[in-house]
Amino acid sequence: MLEALSEQAIFAAQLLNGEMPPDIEQVFEAVKVPLFPASRGDLITDCSCPDWANPCKHIAAVYYLLGERFDEDPFLLFELRGRSEEEIAVALRERRVQEEVEGAGEAVYAADVVEVVEAPGLEECLDHYWALGAEAETVVLDIGDPKVDMALLKRLGVPDFLDARSFGAQMARVYDGVTTRALDVAFADSVE
Repeated sequence: MLEALSEQAIFAAQLLNGEMPPDIEQVFEAVKVPLFPASRGDLITDCSCPDWANPCKHIAAVYYLLGERFDEDPFLLFELRGRSEEEIAVALRERRVQEEVEGAGEAVYAADVVEVVEAPGLEECLDHYWALGAEAETVVLDIGDPKVDMALLKRLGVPDFLDARSFGAQMARVYDGVTTRALDVAFADSVE
């Protein structure tokens, strides 16, 4: 399964960024390992309550809670299969590096590849350290909302000692405030 994931660059990139690809199930189907149960018979459940129905209200509550947790952290699907998000990320990185090494035929990073560039010392640059050079005019900036909301938070995860839902909502407000302020500052010269 990891080999199939690493072969799909977009899936590997999203997973390494802490984001669950919405169509990840395609990879699992391709290697004939279903990500989700195909039928109710795939789930073996048992409850000690006197209710004869399966699922009983207790099992149904467990399904509901699992669904909520999967919404909060889709990587729990991997944990149920014996791999944590970090283990998946490490394995994908190792596979990507191995592919690069095999593709290059030699080590990817070599000391003799580094180009030496002559640059003035810091003392010579202090007077114009913050000044933009002519090269800055050719830099194209795409200022806007991020492609992945709260990417760093998704990558690092919510600390165990915090409630995931309230922390996520609080951080969403913080991210929105920071984004709004950054856009205001970025476009301040063009507004005046």
